[in-house]
Amino acid sequence: MKKISFLLISIASKKYGFGHLNRSISLSKFIKKKHNSKFITFTDDISQKKINRYNPNLLKNFTKILNNQMLEKFDFIIFDISNHVILKDKKIIKYLEKITCHFFNKTIIIDGLKNEMINKNKKIKKKVLICPYLIENDEVNKNDNKTIYLIGPDYFIPSHNMAKLKKNNILKKNIKNLLITCGGSDSECHSIYLVKILLEINIKIKIDIVIGPFYSKKLTSLLKEFSIKNPNINLIYNPKNICISMLKNDVIICSSGLTKYETILLGLPSIIFCANKEQEKNNRGFKKKNICITIDNMKKRSEIKKTIENFLQNFNQRKKFLYKSKKIIDLNGANRILKIIENIKN
Repeated sequence: MKKISFLLISIASKKYGFGHLNRSISLSKFIKKKHNSKFITFTDDISQKKINRYNPNLLKNFTKILNNQMLEKFDFIIFDISNHVILKDKKIIKYLEKITCHFFNKTIIIDGLKNEMINKNKKIKKKVLICPYLIENDEVNKNDNKTIYLIGPDYFIPSHNMAKLKKNNILKKNIKNLLITCGGSDSECHSIYLVKILLEINIKIKIDIVIGPFYSKKLTSLLKEFSIKNPNINLIYNPKNICISMLKNDVIICSSGLTKYETILLGLPSIIFCANKEQEKNNRGFKKKNICITIDNMKKRSEIKKTIENFLQNFNQRKKFLYKSKKIIDLNGANRILKIIENIKN
């Protein structure tokens, strides 16, 4: 088969989050096993230095760089930019409408959920739309019969180095280690909030806390104070492979993002919290599967404490969740996507 050329376009910053870039890195590395792949990332001035080591091809102006002459060079263009900030930027959206209309047959969009769903804009054309999540019924409107829709966790793109890791097949009755990860920035300081709750629970556990690339100096300093005062708290600064850190733990507490799917792939019991109302809406399809503990309202402190404590002590519940989650997702999402694209090209 003749090699296919791909251009992956992602976003990354404190505003956009880090998940789009991580997914593009993983997909690009997978594509390169058989084909040619290049990816570029749009960011803002503040975050540029922090993500430069992940992707040196950083760009600031979306509309100036992506011109017809550049895009003509590639067989397929993959946009992983679904974000509520992007969708509110009229200049970017108008330009996206223009270039996707011109390059319809080579446009692939990895979409978001609810208010972050690019698919709602009928003027943005695409050959393939990928929505790789557990969603609610009819959440994705298949409004174009010329588009191929790839919906559900069968098309989830895991971290590129996850395939090398061994799934955690040992479910422990007594929880000894727990990891907290609150995304790239934790702008609402949920990591501090959760640590305080855990310290009040009368269970002896070691707590790992992941410090994301966009954590503020103030938040990092506060967490450092906690770790100095309590020897059972360990800080992990911006790990290159968070999955390795997760596998060293018995339970994961994480915000409602892509990480929750990776906890399932790793065979780890999880507590998912929704940082805001938007996350609560986006998490509904996942929550309905009843494969983890979900915290919708982070303001109900006493309820959160009770929920976490019960989960840590309830072995049968954790066992039930993991049994149900085994059939939800696997490591072959990127392979399924690539096969479909190869068939389109042929």
